[in-house]
Amino acid sequence: MRVLLGPNGGNMYPGFSEQPLDAFRGLANDLKTKADAFLTGDSVAFGRHFEAAKKQAAVTGIARLAESES
Repeated sequence: MRVLLGPNGGNMYPGFSEQPLDAFRGLANDLKTKADAFLTGDSVAFGRHFEAAKKQAAVTGIARLAESES
């Protein structure tokens, strides 16, 4: 999700609620509205997201902290 939405999010999962099922509702919403490449099987789009996530995971230390502040 961070690759798709950036460091400031916009996703509903994880959320904080007194109702345990709300977490699943938030996850379902995020998958439907933001992870369509994963759900539809669009391997080209999913591959782009995967490669972007790998690059992001390679960022360490101060650079990762600076990225989270932006």
